[in-house]
Amino acid sequence: MPDKNQGIRLKEVRKKLKISSTDFAAEFNIQQSYVSRMENGLVEIPASLLSDLYKKYKALPHYICNGLGKEFENKEDNKTVTDISAMKADILALKAKVDYLTKKL
Repeated sequence: MPDKNQGIRLKEVRKKLKISSTDFAAEFNIQQSYVSRMENGLVEIPASLLSDLYKKYKALPHYICNGLGKEFENKEDNKTVTDISAMKADILALKAKVDYLTKKL
């Protein structure tokens, strides 16, 4: 069953991207009337559209579907993951040095 709130969130995302419903329809190869029906909660938003929105604009499907979290993934999110991975590597290297020095003493 279609969810009107999902349609409202889809419209919010589209407007934040500054894309008209006509351009949105053309970009995702769907009819403008279908965009309107999705945004008004009359039809389900296809998973393929949610996937395409994420791939192209990093619009997060869990926000559109459930209203959870942020609307978009940003570069800082990816940077944080990279920073954490680098810190783990540094911690492991330091632990190895501490173990080595402890054995020498």
